[in-house]
Amino acid sequence: MLHSKRRHSFSRHSKLFNDGKPVGKTKVLLWGGHNDVYLPEKKHLRFKRMGLLPRFQFELIDYTTGESLVWMKRSSRGPFCWDLSLSTGLCTLDADAKDKNLRLVMEQKDQAVAEVSSASGGWAVEPISEIALVDQVLIGLTYSKIWTAMGTLDGG
Repeated sequence: MLHSKRRHSFSRHSKLFNDGKPVGKTKVLLWGGHNDVYLPEKKHLRFKRMGLLPRFQFELIDYTTGESLVWMKRSSRGPFCWDLSLSTGLCTLDADAKDKNLRLVMEQKDQAVAEVSSASGGWAVEPISEIALVDQVLIGLTYSKIWTAMGTLDGG
C-alpha cells in the first residue's frame, strides 16, 4: 500500500511510504497548483495541470525530460468519474457515493485495480492487482486534487 503523510496540517511536504517503508516525497508548489514528486533513483516528477481549461486535467511528467508518463481528466460518464491513462492502459476512477470515507475504486476492463481513500494526514492507495509505483502516485495525487477541490480533504 502506498500512502502519503504530512508532518502537520499546514505542511506543503508529504512523505511517500510503500508498505511502511519510505519511497519518496511530494512538495506542493505555491504557484500553478503543481506537485513535485521525488522517487527512488533520484527520479523527479511533476504533477501538473494540462492547459488552463478544463479544470480537472492533470499529467505526471518526468521533470528532466518533459515526457508525459501518465495523465487524468474528468470523464464524460458522470460528475464523479475520471479517466486515467496509466502505464498499463486506460482506467476509470469512480467515486463510491455510498462510502463516507470518500473511497474511490479504480477499474480497468471491468476489474478493480486499486482503491484509494483518505488516510491520516494524506491519502492511501491499496493495489488490488499489481500496478507500478508511478501509477499509484498518479492515483493518490488525483484523489488529493479531486477532494481538495471539493473541500473535503486538506491536500496530499
